[in-house]
Amino acid sequence: MKYTRVQNTALLIAGALGLTAATAVYADDQTFSGNASWYGIPFHGKKTASGEIFDMNKLSGAHKTMPLLTKVLVENPKNGKSTVIKVNDRGPYVKTRVMDLSRKGADNLGYLSHGTAHLDFTVLGKNASAASAAKKSDSDVSKKDSDSSKKDSESTKKESDSSKKDSESPKKD
Repeated sequence: MKYTRVQNTALLIAGALGLTAATAVYADDQTFSGNASWYGIPFHGKKTASGEIFDMNKLSGAHKTMPLLTKVLVENPKNGKSTVIKVNDRGPYVKTRVMDLSRKGADNLGYLSHGTAHLDFTVLGKNASAASAAKKSDSDVSKKDSDSSKKDSESTKKESDSSKKDSESPKKD
């Protein structure tokens, strides 16, 4: 992978601070997808990697390398639900999963009873607000809706053109 001068500088500083390359290069609006699980009762009330006390009834999550306190927009493509979580812990420790969410996060996304789900993630950064995440999510939905409307209108136009041709062509008796 080739890095820009700024990224190389960030990597050098990160290395001096003992951070991994993956921690240093997560950028706002970066997206990724993967399986996620949730965690709750056994960890409720215990200290997280960020030093905060874990509350399974708040929106938080664990990621192996993402900078702590980063906010992430999490979307469940199967049901269209989304929420914003704050990364305050490390994990998951199962190779097939990319993130663990709190019980509240899993509940908001509709996979509490399933245990795991395939989710889409967008890194928002440390200072992002839920309102800006909602706007991003809404604009993505609007874009999908407008793309769908364009396709529908193109399809209707083709059908209309086809029926015009049928009515314009001379009939042979």
